[in-house]
Amino acid sequence: MSMNKRPKIGLILTGGGIAARRDPKTLKMLSSCDFNEWMLEIPEINLIAEIHPINLFNVSGYEISSKHWLQIAESIYENYKDCDGFVITHGLDTIVYTASAVSFLLRNLGKPVIFTGSRFPPNEKEANVIFNTHKDIYKNTMGSIEARSNLINAVQAATMDLSEVCILFGKKLLRANRTSVVDLFGSDIFGSGEFEALGEVQFGLDLSPHRFKRDLDKKLRVMKNIEKKVGYLKLYPQIDPKLFEVLVENHYRGLLIVPYFMGEFPPHIVDVLKKATDKGMIIVAARASFSGSIDFSIYYGGKVGGDLGIISAIDMTSTAALTKLMVVLGEEKNRQKIEKMIQTDWCGEITTK
Repeated sequence: MSMNKRPKIGLILTGGGIAARRDPKTLKMLSSCDFNEWMLEIPEINLIAEIHPINLFNVSGYEISSKHWLQIAESIYENYKDCDGFVITHGLDTIVYTASAVSFLLRNLGKPVIFTGSRFPPNEKEANVIFNTHKDIYKNTMGSIEARSNLINAVQAATMDLSEVCILFGKKLLRANRTSVVDLFGSDIFGSGEFEALGEVQFGLDLSPHRFKRDLDKKLRVMKNIEKKVGYLKLYPQIDPKLFEVLVENHYRGLLIVPYFMGEFPPHIVDVLKKATDKGMIIVAARASFSGSIDFSIYYGGKVGGDLGIISAIDMTSTAALTKLMVVLGEEKNRQKIEKMIQTDWCGEITTK
């Protein structure tokens, strides 16, 4: 990156409230022809960087699927040599899933990739238009400020000494594959449990020494396949074994399961889990707690997991474990290699000692 000019940041537009406009009747998603007008509402980002707009697609967060994850990763790869970093606008509904998946799709990443979004469009004047039940808290306090500040801070982060896929929201810069939703109505929606934030917005953006630093010697490659036939089930008392049978009968290749506590399984589902693993289904167990780790050796109910060949996600979040499983199964068929790939830290998703 030259010291004589502004860094060039690829701004990948994928949708969400931050890439929308409020008109008197509805919330309108931006089209490519609206981009210049939208940029005029946030002129500060042009002082930070030269913005290279990439209008990839424009959908709401709840419409996102794995095909969009692949499109985002491919777009970053195609523009990688020309940009010093990337910012992706995204709907908050599924931003953690997308950012986590992209962190696994991009191998040998040497530049920052920052996801951000907003509950309100940049031209929203009063946030209580959306949060009517919380208008006493939100009225005249947020509105357009949230969208503007998140985008400005995300662009700033994308210019810095960082080589991670992150989510920037409010005052926190978080590693994407460590992120969870913690407070829908707070100023900081997202958190990362016992894993500290990679950056804090104060008078500027202060980065943690625990981040992965920019490394331009790395040669980026992108994984191009995602396995769609992966299920997700969270255990609850008296869960019906037929829920697992459906996945087996429909030839699902993988299952992310959230067991009890540190990895316990009730006796009445053991037979169907064995049937699934005998048929080649890869089952990964992820923690239900905000922090902690899966360990099948602690309690008797967890021993079942080890005996059945269920793979511990260690301390990955359920979102990280799910998206990583989908990426791994898209690339590999050998069970031993799959287990090793799942339990190997790729980009900070697992705590290593």
